[in-house]
Amino acid sequence: MQSRFRKQFDPEDTRISDLEHGWTPPRVDLTGRCPYFAPPLVKHILFVCTGNICRSPMAEGLFRAAVKDKPDIEVSSAGVATGYGQPPSAHAVEVLRSWGVDIGGLRSQPLTDDLVEDATHIFVMTRGHKEAIEMYFPEASEKIYLFRQFDDSVRSNNLDVPDPIGLGLHAYLECRDTLKRGIPGIIRFLDQSKSMSQPQPSTSTPASTSARTLRIALGADHGGFELKKAIHAHLTKKGYIVTDFGVNSAESADYPDYAGRRGQARARRGKRFWRARLQERHRHEHRGESFPAHPRRADR
Repeated sequence: MQSRFRKQFDPEDTRISDLEHGWTPPRVDLTGRCPYFAPPLVKHILFVCTGNICRSPMAEGLFRAAVKDKPDIEVSSAGVATGYGQPPSAHAVEVLRSWGVDIGGLRSQPLTDDLVEDATHIFVMTRGHKEAIEMYFPEASEKIYLFRQFDDSVRSNNLDVPDPIGLGLHAYLECRDTLKRGIPGIIRFLDQSKSMSQPQPSTSTPASTSARTLRIALGADHGGFELKKAIHAHLTKKGYIVTDFGVNSAESADYPDYAGRRGQARARRGKRFWRARLQERHRHEHRGESFPAHPRRADR
């Protein structure tokens, strides 16, 4: 006896026809994709501060809690001057725990090419962070925003989120409240944003119509020679103009001489050089200290 719902298969077509009811399911191509259903566009939100142990992990934790029912939003954080693996400040963990938000499991990470490229929106804590990221990643300038620029309660032109590190518990409470006030405006902005639902491809060179080519001065002692070579090659590939002040081999050298040459060159050429202070950064990270986010300010 023939089945009531008899099917006929056309080898040239993936559609299935119901002969008795005339119903045809959606056509599926050979890759298994259905033309009627597109995957949701995911927004990758990145919060950035200096050391990724106070402000940005607090922002990540608060924002993650606020969008927990939005599967199309992914959240992370990073620092412009930090290393991998540092836990959040104890005060940062404490002030959020009182609100039921646990950031104790987060660990610091530096801002990288991949993080910038994958992010659809980057929210920074200060103008200094914004300038630093735009300097290194000019191709990402259109997706970088100040965290507080969407906060309707702001009544001044100062949109920076103050750094609470070293200022006691009261500073962390103020920072937490400041971040909390800014989140609703960011969510509204993301809900309205459609043009950047997917990561924008990065370019291989920073030189463009909207970004000037940078001159970078490199210097290291003999212990940093191999690292300096790798950085030199990477920056050159990116299109930067690099001046190498040595050392020129891994043999033991009096590195203050090379540091002096780099400093003198920068003094002569003013702001055209972006510093790459390899030895200073190594010492800071070795001691577990934050490395200054704003090189101009750090060299004063």
